[in-house]
Amino acid sequence: MAALLLATSAQAAVIGKADFVGVSVSDYEGLGLDFSTDTPLDIDGNTYNTDTDSIRYFSDFGGTVGGTAFGLGTESDSGFIEITLGGSYNQAGLQFGQDAAGTARISFFSGTTLLNSFENTTTGIGGIFYGWDAGADLITRVLVEDLSPTNGRILEIDDLHTGNSAVTAPVPLPAGLPLMLLGLGGLAVMRRKS
Repeated sequence: MAALLLATSAQAAVIGKADFVGVSVSDYEGLGLDFSTDTPLDIDGNTYNTDTDSIRYFSDFGGTVGGTAFGLGTESDSGFIEITLGGSYNQAGLQFGQDAAGTARISFFSGTTLLNSFENTTTGIGGIFYGWDAGADLITRVLVEDLSPTNGRILEIDDLHTGNSAVTAPVPLPAGLPLMLLGLGGLAVMRRKS
């Protein structure tokens, strides 16, 4: 007899800020960092690395990309910011902007496995939120990288969101349930006969 299953599945999908469940937000406010700060850098349990071992922290773009006064940025023309999350989440996202025309990529990983990536070709500071719900997979790392370096171009991030939506695996019905249903059916037939 085939086992009966109650199943719900979560599909991987692009999400917005309002779609996060149990959200934690790193908004980079009040960190008191220098304009140029060495990496790796730990903020709210997440580790930030860059290609130059240094990250920018300043207030003149944070308000534009994330609605707050501060944000983080790259130091080099072809830089990247890698965020190793302090936990495993099936939801992650961030505000992203760039101060000059070009292409950048935001990628979500589970360990070294790429789950999804987005490319941004917005000219200037875009202030776009990129969020990913990985379904049953877990996001452990986010990478923001410059794909078309131009002189003096800076990638900017703000408001890192992490969360865990309700993901449920198939739940088998109790093994005795089919037998119980068969017994109830038999009782109903016997009651009709009498």
